[in-house]
Amino acid sequence: MTKTIYILHQKRSLAETLAWTLQLGTELKACCLDDPQQLNTIAEIPDLIITEPDLFGKISENINEFSFPVMIITGNPEDDKVIETLYAGADDVADLGNGPEELIEKTNQLLLRKTDGKNLLIKKLIQQNKGIDKVARDETNYGLTVKEKEVLSLMKEAHHLKEIAQQLLNSALMN
Repeated sequence: MTKTIYILHQKRSLAETLAWTLQLGTELKACCLDDPQQLNTIAEIPDLIITEPDLFGKISENINEFSFPVMIITGNPEDDKVIETLYAGADDVADLGNGPEELIEKTNQLLLRKTDGKNLLIKKLIQQNKGIDKVARDETNYGLTVKEKEVLSLMKEAHHLKEIAQQLLNSALMN
């Protein structure tokens, strides 16, 4: 069964390149849209939307409730706009700097409704903190477990996720 992906990006040539990349050797149908309002006029419900952080808000304005995953593409995943889109409900982020492999992998994961776990901790923290008043928060603990703090500390030190997993495994084996 063919899966339909809509790509919205301010740079049309980038959107077309991404569409071509995703369709090459697959049964995916990737369509480029110029304006988020076009989502209101399409007959076919998308299986996935791929967009940039700046357009995510406009997509949210045009669609009341997402029944499909939304992936953000960016060259700077640490940007505040990317974090805001995750907070607002985006499902995943693909760093274009990592090449087409990451985009293809994350697209397949979202289409299968499976995640690789890279953003699960971040999504969990965002969901837990969504309704909490900043004044009422314990600024030193944030309600995290010791293991979650350790993982965040390693992420802060810019360790690759494979390195973090190996370090945690080694420390578990030593204990």
